[in-house]
Amino acid sequence: MNYATSLLSTIADCNALLAIAAADRTDLDIRKRQLERKQENASSNSAEIDADLASVIAEIDAYQQVIAGMPEGPAKQQLVSKLTKAEYKKFILEERRNNYGVVAVLQQQYDLTCMEKDLAEADLFITAVNDRRAEL
Repeated sequence: MNYATSLLSTIADCNALLAIAAADRTDLDIRKRQLERKQENASSNSAEIDADLASVIAEIDAYQQVIAGMPEGPAKQQLVSKLTKAEYKKFILEERRNNYGVVAVLQQQYDLTCMEKDLAEADLFITAVNDRRAEL
C-alpha cells in the first residue's frame, strides 16, 4: 500500500508512529509463533486422531453386530454399556478432529499465511515512515 507519509511533518510524529508500529510488529511476531506452534501440534495429532477414530468405528460396528444377535440378559446389557462408551469415545474423537484434524491444519495454514502478509505490510509501513523521517 502507498502510505501518505508526506502528511508527517515532524520527526517526533515519525518516531511516535514507528514506536506504535514496532509494538504492533512485535505482537504480530508473537501471534505468528503461536500459530506455528498450533499448526505443528495439529499436524502431529491429526493422523493419530484419524487412526483412533477408525478403530473406534470398527469397535462400534462389531458391538452392534454382536448385540443384534444376542438374547436379552446381563451379557447383552454389558455389551450395550460398552457400545455406549465407544460411541462417546467416537464423539470425543470427532470433536478433537475438528480442533486438531485436517480441517484445523488447513485453517491454521490459512491463518498463518494471513499473518505473514500482515507482517510484510507492517514492514512496508515501517520502511515508509523511516524514509519520511530521513527526508525530514
